[in-house]
Amino acid sequence: MKSKASSAPTQNMSSERALGCLDRMWRQAPNDTMGFLSGKLKAKLNDTLGWLEAKPSFETDKLIQFVITEANGDRAKKLLEHRQLLSEIGERRLNVEAQRAKTTKNYQVKQIKLFFKTKGVGRLSVEFKNPISDFLCSPDTVVGALTIYKTDEGEKYACIQHIKKDLKLKLSFRELHETESSSIDKVVASSKFYADVVLGQVVF
Repeated sequence: MKSKASSAPTQNMSSERALGCLDRMWRQAPNDTMGFLSGKLKAKLNDTLGWLEAKPSFETDKLIQFVITEANGDRAKKLLEHRQLLSEIGERRLNVEAQRAKTTKNYQVKQIKLFFKTKGVGRLSVEFKNPISDFLCSPDTVVGALTIYKTDEGEKYACIQHIKKDLKLKLSFRELHETESSSIDKVVASSKFYADVVLGQVVF
């Protein structure tokens, strides 16, 4: 190991000097990209300009053109990678938020179903408990109401036709641009309907 490390410097002054130069450049031009600042630092430490001046003019022009072309390609590649990274991060955040919303919805649906099952005895927050209690006492009050129901296929009109004895709602669904003659009747459990109301899936 000593033989491998024999060429290593005994102090880190060069690293500190490079870091100090980079810090000064960044303070002078805080809006410059790190790639641009890194290039300036390397050119200064390696005396790139002096190396170029020692070469013939035609070779200097050729080298400069080559570097510009390579830098543009590298910049475009890094920009694409950065955009892909941001897209992936955004997608993961959406997945996490969707999973969190799904967990919350499942819990609230469970609580609302329990509230219906126990005829108003189950635990439920006041903002949800009061309107559902009113519905249990007089369910006919919502008959005839026209709602906008957010389904997996998109928003639809849903008109409450009547309520059965087992507290199931008969809803007539139709697209927002369709007439009543195109409505399709479906039976929905009251617990599910009010769970969707609580979660903002149904708008009166």
